[in-house]
This record gives sequence, structure tokens and C-alpha cells, in this order.
Amino acid sequence: MRTNFLFVSILIFLLTACTPTASTYTPVENHQATTTQSQPGTTATTSQQPKEKPIIDEYPDELNTAKGATYMSEREQQMIAEVNLVRSNPQAYVKYLEPYRRRQQSRIKHPPTRAKEMAAIDELIEYLKESEPQGILQPHADLQKTATKHVRYLKVTGEISHEGEGNSQPWDRIMSDNPKFTDGNENLVGGPLSVRDAVIILLVDRDVPSRGHRHVLMQSDWEYLGCASVKRVGEMTNFWVQNYAKTSF
Repeated sequence: MRTNFLFVSILIFLLTACTPTASTYTPVENHQATTTQSQPGTTATTSQQPKEKPIIDEYPDELNTAKGATYMSEREQQMIAEVNLVRSNPQAYVKYLEPYRRRQQSRIKHPPTRAKEMAAIDELIEYLKESEPQGILQPHADLQKTATKHVRYLKVTGEISHEGEGNSQPWDRIMSDNPKFTDGNENLVGGPLSVRDAVIILLVDRDVPSRGHRHVLMQSDWEYLGCASVKRVGEMTNFWVQNYAKTSF
């Protein structure tokens, strides 16, 4: 059964432009913007950030399922390990949210936005405390190819969208590249250089009332994850495509 919701999630540290349309932008200071398919088009600019030191070896071996995958960069391997970190032990992941919350409280200067962000983080903390562990995700060369093709397509178009070449949707691309996959979905996220911060943005999912990004990331029956990144899509830096898939019905 196909999952019938799609999400785009964006964080910016210093300046974000968020919009109900793809061509009209209203700057909001220190604002994390999340959009759904009914609110397409989000872009942003960031200040220069320090180069992140890879930390792939700091993950336990059982979570580091993509380590050594020659078709993935070390950052892409780290993204899979980070997703596995929260899926395998949601309660333990709470410790990473507390420093993130402090940084966001200091960084966001717009009071209503700050209050909304703090409430979403607090809600996530309670959600994780009550969540059961989910299965560890494995890398897959075909799924990695799907994510890589889409992120390269978006880099060329400069648009942030789940719609791909030939008007394809995520599940079209995922199951076309491997017909054994029975379902798939996609998260898009950009802004922070830190892989961990990108995952936390998807989990907090502040501006999506259904918390759809979070549910995609934590969905219990996923088996595989492909993730590809580029330095920029349009005005959005550190941009990621995550593709999830399963072979069961």
C-alpha cells in the first residue's frame, strides 16, 4: 500500500524565507520552515558554517549498516547511522534534543516562532520517551541510485520538490529502480551542515501538524534507506533526499 503523503522540511540558522507558493517569499528571521505538498516551495540562505568532521566511526557497528558501502559518501553513510540511532532506541535519543533545544531557544529571536519551536521539541521528547524501538535500516544500491538521481535533478532545476523527472513521484522512482520494492516514501531536508541536526529537524517537524516527516522516518516496516546530498539546491544549502523502501506487503 502506497503511503499517500509527501513532505519537505527545511531549517535555516540565521535567515529563512518561507512561502505558500514557489515564487513569492516572505523573510522571517530565525524561522525553521516546513512545507507539505499543499504548500510547495521553500528556499533559504545560510551563513557560512564550519566544516563538519565526519564521525561515522563513533556509531555502534550494529547501527553503522552503510559503513564501507562504496557507492555512498561518508556523510551519506552517517545519515543512515543517525536514522538508525533514533529508530533503535528512541528514549536514548532524547539526550541529543536537550542541547538542540537550548541552541534553538537562543537562536530564534521571533517570540511566536520560538514558542512554537519549543513546544514542538517538547512534544517530540515525549513522543520519543513513549516510542518502541523500530527496525534497523539497511543501505541498498538501487535505493541509493534513486535518491542520487533525484537530488541531482533538483540541483539542475533549482527547485525543492518531490516531483521528479517526467513528473514522477517518489514511489514511482523507487519501484522503477527496483520492482521488488512494494512501497516507498521520501523526506527532503536542508539547511544545517550537521547530519544530526538534519535528522532532528525531520523529527521535530514543527510546521507540519501531522508530523508527517517524523512518521515517515519512524515508520516501523521500512527495511531500507537511501540518502543523497548535494551542497546546494537553489538557495538551499546542505540539501538531502531520503528514500525509504520495503519489500514486504
